[in-house]
Amino acid sequence: MIEITIGERTFQATPLFFSEYKRAAGILADMRRDALAADIPRVVASYEALLEILCVAVCRAGSQVALEETSELLTPAQIMESVGFLMQQSSIGNASAVGKPN
Repeated sequence: MIEITIGERTFQATPLFFSEYKRAAGILADMRRDALAADIPRVVASYEALLEILCVAVCRAGSQVALEETSELLTPAQIMESVGFLMQQSSIGNASAVGKPN
């Protein structure tokens, strides 16, 4: 399990499945392009998709966390940090990672 902090609370999350990892990587690439084009609605949609991936990993580990609640607790930068940390821990196969994104 991977510990991830959302707002003031710490949750357990499972490593991402390859399909989720691949989706997150694609979202991040699209997000960069959309940000450069100043397509704010698409950037917002990308943040929501990343947040959904994060919530699914937390829920799969047994915690109940609502997408709406989470969106009110994290800034866009914190979403990026949390998903990046989850991707990093998933890619190195660290199923017992404990930590917080730096």
